[in-house]
Amino acid sequence: YLDAFNRHSLDDVFSYLSPNITLVIRGKTLPQDDRAATEKRYLEHWGLPDARISVIGDIEEVEGGINVVLVDHARRKKMRVYYVYAFEGDKWVHIRHEIEDIVDWDGD
Repeated sequence: YLDAFNRHSLDDVFSYLSPNITLVIRGKTLPQDDRAATEKRYLEHWGLPDARISVIGDIEEVEGGINVVLVDHARRKKMRVYYVYAFEGDKWVHIRHEIEDIVDWDGD
């Protein structure tokens, strides 16, 4: 997913996401977007300078998914993300992204 994100490939990103994905930021569940709104959000982000995401530290497997600390270089933010997976159709997909601990980041 992060590789697809960093390549700015909508088709590849969407291949990892459930059509019913839920986004939770700082404990608040956001209204579910349709694909067009989600595409718009990705394209706006990718329009920023240095629009890439990096993993800092280890990827921790937890029940139902993974926890990871990411850096959003475009927005200069560090955050913890819990990616929750489920088997839909014939593959594992992201069904929820929980984003917490968003702080300013001044690294490289």
